[in-house]
Amino acid sequence: MNDTDQVRVLIVDDQPMFVFALRELLLGDERISVVATTDNAAHAIELATTDAIDVVLMDLTMPGMGGLEATRTLKRQAPETRVIVVTGRVAAEDETAATDAGAVGFMRKGALGGDVGDAVVRAAATA
Repeated sequence: MNDTDQVRVLIVDDQPMFVFALRELLLGDERISVVATTDNAAHAIELATTDAIDVVLMDLTMPGMGGLEATRTLKRQAPETRVIVVTGRVAAEDETAATDAGAVGFMRKGALGGDVGDAVVRAAATA
């Protein structure tokens, strides 16, 4: 990605209202293009490996494959894709587990705000 490109983002979460709110928040940031959303991790892996996604905002807990397993799989299949784990949980060990799985960022759903765009751009810039 160069400085003139938008960061291509995939939102993965099984809560439709959260996806809608996060997408709306990111649509206001000219640095970011929300390419797709999905409610399951398997579809997220497919999208990220075929659509040149820069950053995936990945829910930690979803039916079927969870966010940690999906992050590990993405890091193997699309190592250039950056993952930020997003969760409503408050367990301290979740952040460590996300980092161990290969995520470059970790955000709590209740704390998301205007800084999510900055976090996405920073994640895309990590090597």
